This record gives sequence, structure tokens and C-alpha cells, in this order.
Amino acid sequence: MKQLLNYQENRIINILKELTIYRYFMTLKEIQEMNQCSDRTVLNDLKFIETFHDPKLEFNTIGDTVSLKHRSIGNLRFVYQQILNQSNHVNILLSIFFNPYQSIDFHAENAHISASHAQRSLSNIQAFLNEHSASLSKHKGYYYINAKSELTLRFLLTDFLVDVRSLRQSFPDQKTMVELLQRLKTEISQYDLFLDELHLNHLNLFFYVSILRESQGFELNSKTLFGKVPIHSNVLTESQIQAGLEAIKIIGQSYLDNKALKNEILNEVQIFLTEQKFNTDIYNEKVITESIYQLLILKKHYNGHPKAFLRRSKMYGEKFRLQNKLLSDKIGQAVFDSQYEFTETIARNIDEIIFWVSMEIPDFIIPVSKKILVLSDFGDNHAYDLQLFVRNHFTQHTICSKGILNGISPDLKNEIETNQYDIIISTTYLDILHQGTTVHINDYPNETDLLEIYRAINY
Repeated sequence: MKQLLNYQENRIINILKELTIYRYFMTLKEIQEMNQCSDRTVLNDLKFIETFHDPKLEFNTIGDTVSLKHRSIGNLRFVYQQILNQSNHVNILLSIFFNPYQSIDFHAENAHISASHAQRSLSNIQAFLNEHSASLSKHKGYYYINAKSELTLRFLLTDFLVDVRSLRQSFPDQKTMVELLQRLKTEISQYDLFLDELHLNHLNLFFYVSILRESQGFELNSKTLFGKVPIHSNVLTESQIQAGLEAIKIIGQSYLDNKALKNEILNEVQIFLTEQKFNTDIYNEKVITESIYQLLILKKHYNGHPKAFLRRSKMYGEKFRLQNKLLSDKIGQAVFDSQYEFTETIARNIDEIIFWVSMEIPDFIIPVSKKILVLSDFGDNHAYDLQLFVRNHFTQHTICSKGILNGISPDLKNEIETNQYDIIISTTYLDILHQGTTVHINDYPNETDLLEIYRAINY
């Protein structure tokens, strides 16, 4: 997405990404070489990061060496979203997506910039879309987003929204998000498509994007544009929802049509678990296979640029592949022995597959059970839902939950301060001393939150 950012914004993200994911520290000279800039520019970039006034982004400085005091993917995502939301290019693209068939003056007003600035953003937006086999089109002075494959474009727009906003912010309201999720669950149940929570939430956003695109006149099976009036209401009609479900049916049918490959992956996973003497009562080969297969089904429909889908897990993929070489070789063997159309897709994304398998079997890294407390400022019921979400991915740990809708009780504060828990996962920031690890997550967790929890458990 660097086409949508200016030079400084791209440099800032490079620095934070390098210090968060790949390295513990860097010299000023190394930063200069990485970003191909001057010494003065490096110092200005570091000062710019300090303008966020966030203690989570403070640097340790020893001589000409810098490191982050708190290395966290969550912090990186926070800054990334802030930078994206300040970008004129991003805001113009969002306006064109939500309000097609409007003039540049309309979009400039939406983004709170001049029409001339908005006009200059169009070339950057075009470069970003072209990289993903899409384009910014113009019809009688009105702009809209188009692509050869409408389905591929919807995955691109979904991924774009995930990067720019939190999941909940991407929907008109929470009620719409929950209602669509229930319709989605009903639809996919007929395909035996048992999506995990992460893929389900992402697919729900894709469902909403599909509804918007259909209502704007961009139909899956039609080249005719401007056939419908764009919606200007948060109330979605039944016909619009049904149109959105058509895209979900394509994915569901694809899931059914490629069961042979799923069985092949299952066989390889079973062989691996047996050879490595893993306890199959704990490590469910069907769950592991399902996670891999779900990822591949979604990638099949985003085959133009598969790396763009779930990019954040890609950051970790190579590391986990190297740590789990035996598993990588087994799944790789299934890939290269396969004669199905997925072969190339799997081969391109083997790193990411290993990451998701590692999520299903976290004991590949450190087989130590930990005591985890999940807290939610939405109350006990929401805390329990989050507890189930964490338990689904980290089954070998002891996990309990408590709601803190009315604040933290003295007894709970004492439990935390006396370090009765190894890890605390909370939907709100806690001003309590705790020697263990505290992880802040969204009210409705996504893959970034899962990465954060994974790191807290295993490092």
C-alpha cells in the first residue's frame, strides 16, 4: 500500500516494522541505508514518531543505536492505521469506494482537502489499484473503482478496509455487523464450511463489501455499470443482502468442489503428527487441516495477488517455517505431489500456511502451560466469549475470564498485582503493576490480536 503514502510515511513504517518484527535494535547508519535518506532525515523521522505521544512507541537510545521499548505488532498496527487515516490518497480512495459516480469536488469535500489536492491523489490511487489488477475509472466526470474480476476486487477492498480501520469501524454500526454475521453463518452452514473466528470475521466484512458493490451497480455477472442507484442509508434491504450472498455461494461451492485436496492435506498432517509422536488427542489433525484448507479456499479467489490477503500473518510466516522445518517439508510434499489447480497457490503461500498451523499447534514453540486471565469492559458475557476465542487457539493453557464493566474490584486487583496470572488479555488498558505480560486486544478480535497473544505466550 506504499503508493498511497508519501515518502516520510513509508520511511516511518519501514523503521517500526524492522524494529518490531525483524530486529531488536538498529544503528542510525542502518536506518539511513534502509530508507536511502540522509542523516538529518533519519533524525527527523524519529522525532516524527515521538509526535504520536504514545509511551508504547518510545525509543531506547544508546550512542547511535535505537530500539523500541515495547516491541508489539499491536503498536505497529496502531501507528499504521493512524498514518493511513491521515493520508489524502487513502481518504479519497475511501470516498470513491463508498460514494461512486461522484465528482472530484465531492470527494475533496469528503476528505476535507482542496479539489486540486484531491486531483493529485488520483495518480497514486491508480498506481495502487493497477498493482492489484484493478483501476480507477471515470465516466462523464464521475469516478468509480473497476476490475476485470469483480470477485478479486472485493477481496482487495476488504483487505484495504481491514488495514485502514478496525473491523467494527468498517461496518455502519455494530447491529449491522452482528446481523450480517448471523446471515453469513446460516449461508455457509450448508457447505460444511467451518470457518475459524478470524476467517469468519474477515469473510463477514467481505460479505458487507459485496452487498455495497451490488447495491452500487457492480454485479458479479454483469459488465453493465450505473444500473442501480447507490445506497445512502445504513439500512440494508433483503434484495441487497441476497445479492451479497451470491459471492459467498461461489466460495462455498469452491469449498465443496476441492475436497480431494483437503483429504490430501489431512493425510500429510496425520503422517507428520504420527512420525513426530504428537499426542493426537490434543492435536486434532482435522482442525489443523481445516485451518489450512480455509486459507487456501479464500486465496483461490484472490489469486491475482495472494500475498495481499492476510499480509500481517505473512510477516511471521518465514520465521515459523524455519522453526518448523519438518512440518514445512510435509505440507510442501503435499503441494508438489498435488495435481490440482491449487498447487501454485499453496506453493506461493507455504510460509503463511505454516504460520496458521503453528497457531493451531502452539506447542511447536514452547510446550509450557500458562495461566491466562481475559478481561472485558463490556461485562462477563463478553469476557467469556473472548475466553472461548482464546481457548479455541491455545487449548493447552488455563484460561479464565472476568468482566470489568464497573471497574476492577479490590480482590481482582490484588490477584493481578500478586502475579497469579502469567498473561492478562484485556479490552482496555490497565493501570496496574503486573510482572507478567499484558496484551491489549480489540473488542472483536482479529488476526492482529491473535498474533499479539501468540507472542505473549511464546516469548
